[in-house]
Amino acid sequence: MKGKIIPVFVFMLFFQFVAASSIVGWIETPVKIEIPNYTLKIEDISLVDGSTYVEYFTPNGSHLQLLKIGQNLSVDDLVFKIHRTIVGKQGYAYISLEYPYLLEGETILFGNYSLSLLSVGNNTAKIKLRINNESKEYTSTDIKYDNLQVKLTPYPKIFSGYLEKDETFTFHSHSITFKEALIENISGKYKNVVKFVIDKDEYEVPVGDTVEIGIFVISPKDLIGEKYVEMEVYLKGAYVNVYLLPHFEKTLKENENTRIGPYLVVPEYIFHSQAYVSIKNLCGKALSGSFLSAGNHSKALTYQGIDVGVLDVNYTSESKTAKLIIFVTDPSILTMEELIPEVEISPVIPSKIVQFDEVPLKIVLKNKDHVDLKNVRIFYAPSSWVESIGDNVIYVPKIEAGSSYEAEFLIRVKKYGKITLGSIRVIAETSTGFGCNENGTIEISHSSVTAAVEEATVKYDVDISAPANLTLAPFDVSIRIQNRGNTKTPVLLRIPVSKFAIINADSFTLNGSNIERLVSLIPNKTAEFKIRVFPLDSTNLTLQAYVISNGRIVGKDEEGITFTQDKSQEEFQEQNRECTPQIVYVNKSVPVEKVVERIVNNTVEVPYTPLKAKLIFLSAGFLLGSAFIILLAWIQSQRE
Repeated sequence: MKGKIIPVFVFMLFFQFVAASSIVGWIETPVKIEIPNYTLKIEDISLVDGSTYVEYFTPNGSHLQLLKIGQNLSVDDLVFKIHRTIVGKQGYAYISLEYPYLLEGETILFGNYSLSLLSVGNNTAKIKLRINNESKEYTSTDIKYDNLQVKLTPYPKIFSGYLEKDETFTFHSHSITFKEALIENISGKYKNVVKFVIDKDEYEVPVGDTVEIGIFVISPKDLIGEKYVEMEVYLKGAYVNVYLLPHFEKTLKENENTRIGPYLVVPEYIFHSQAYVSIKNLCGKALSGSFLSAGNHSKALTYQGIDVGVLDVNYTSESKTAKLIIFVTDPSILTMEELIPEVEISPVIPSKIVQFDEVPLKIVLKNKDHVDLKNVRIFYAPSSWVESIGDNVIYVPKIEAGSSYEAEFLIRVKKYGKITLGSIRVIAETSTGFGCNENGTIEISHSSVTAAVEEATVKYDVDISAPANLTLAPFDVSIRIQNRGNTKTPVLLRIPVSKFAIINADSFTLNGSNIERLVSLIPNKTAEFKIRVFPLDSTNLTLQAYVISNGRIVGKDEEGITFTQDKSQEEFQEQNRECTPQIVYVNKSVPVEKVVERIVNNTVEVPYTPLKAKLIFLSAGFLLGSAFIILLAWIQSQRE
């Protein structure tokens, strides 16, 4: 009986499943593709013949090869090929890459996409797809995501049949060898056990069990004597086939148009091997056009945000069609209802912004389009924490195509931390092309501008200097202040003047019983101010000076003034103490009842006053009167 069955065994002995994973479709170059243990870098495409350099990394090192269209690059279990190329603003290649499989926990990367196989089961798989910084998880075996289509074969069966003793099943770099069949007593029961050598390590698996060993899931079904084992082997992973689709691919008749974003794309004239393709706005106004040829290597028609190529041309007496392919280089155009000119708005934020300081916010407008912008108005809308100093609107007569303009707004930030400075809006007039009218108005907005603002430290040193040994006469005072903080915000210098008069005061302003002036100094800068003081009495005097910011004193100083009597006064007082009585004769007519005249001699005792003392009194009186008149005139002028 066994002899009749053996030929069947021999027929089934080598039956195994052959399959592979792949990445196929259009990819933008230069690009990097990563699969476990291998990396390929495809460089820029040659404009001449479409060839490109491919640098590839393997566990054995890195290599560089010039790959032409249609040529294969084979590395171990990998086969890479470029089938055709199109060159526009970017280079595009239709590629195919075959690789063996993807195991649980492994990831492949291609361009802006990555795919991770999270887990597999019988006919189920869980994967994570990521594009740039966005990701999504799926539990399906057929997935459509962005411009990707993914088909998975999870838990694939890679062997089913009979394996002869000492025979080896090889799966890429892994192997399973049937070493021998045993009979073992397991828990009081005799059971057939198969001994395998898997990747050089021995394992015993009872017949009828299913076990995971390495990348394999092995299930011995039966033993035929001691020479053959019937078994099934599954891969603890999946075959993953990725298809990279273009944004748009369609066959159009001559003069038939298709819309993509704010554009109409039209093959206006179709010939035997090429077509004249136009890009128009939604009103049918031509924006750009060119002859495009079909072939393995061709050029694309480029306009803002799209590259258009021709894949195939059909020219017969009955029909003229062109198969167009469109690559989107700026995804934002897909949501546009009308065309917006390519104007780049770039805020230039100072490297350091300190709270309360006046700083320039520069806005650079670059007209990257082919038409001029006229009557441009740049609007700056500050946030609630920002004060705009000056105009919020700047007018520019014209920004020529390809040129730039730099606008500047002066601002003061009243809060510290990460602050939104405001937003920018640009309104301009443009010629035909962007709107349906010959001339139209376009509006461009820029997202909010943010900056890191340093907390302001307002601190000032104040020093008052006055002469020593003062007499009761005008004298000069110097007030020196230094900014010891980190901001140049304006501060108020205040000097109380209730006990003295100011004759000269360096552009100070009288405010009640104080003189004041605004001061703005950059950090560590020093300023000095001089005033001329006239004391109102001979009592000792205290001069004070304050620096005030937002109602808070941030610096102060005071200086005591003591007055001394001069030499002439001492002499005068001394002479008064030594005076002696003198007799003065006065002739005076006095009326009486009778009209008679007589001479009356009176003796009057008065102190003697020297001439020097008289002169001193006259001079002091003159000076005091003059000073009082000058003081009244100065106060009146300050009030006016």
